[in-house]
Amino acid sequence: MVVQAAVARGHTDILEFLLNQGAPADGGKVLRLGKTPLHLAAISNQTNIAQLLIKHGAKVEAYDNSGFTPLHCAAWQGSSEVAALLLKNKANPDTGVIPSNPVLPTPMMRPDQSLVGDTALHLAAINGQTNLVQILLKSGASINAANSAGRTALDLASQPGVPQECVSITRSMSGTPPKN
Repeated sequence: MVVQAAVARGHTDILEFLLNQGAPADGGKVLRLGKTPLHLAAISNQTNIAQLLIKHGAKVEAYDNSGFTPLHCAAWQGSSEVAALLLKNKANPDTGVIPSNPVLPTPMMRPDQSLVGDTALHLAAINGQTNLVQILLKSGASINAANSAGRTALDLASQPGVPQECVSITRSMSGTPPKN
């Protein structure tokens, strides 16, 4: 819990001390949610904290209790610097949200469907995170990856309410001609 507190408050120096004393970089998951300290750093775009956790062995592909990796959290929140760091450290941009048991309510859930199978690109697209869409596509995220409902990020980005620039960026990076 002390590692979590240092991450939550952005205390890099305290976190570094704790990690150097043997505190586990992936330890101290948030009860009920199962988020690791790296998930928390991704949510709040704390690049220095994330870098320190990764240096000390935090798993970039760790799942929380809702089936999200730190990259999913970064994409949803628009944490572009942490997302870039995770990708640089081999986070897979095409990893989908996995079904969890039990499925815990999360603010990321859409009322009309689950997020199972959504990649970081799906999450960035539905949330209008244009900066993340660009980062993910440049890092090799598959524009054609389909979620559990068979929908791609471009399908989701084309929904009403998603910023037009997100659709434009996704289309231009995929080579899809604009709709008139």
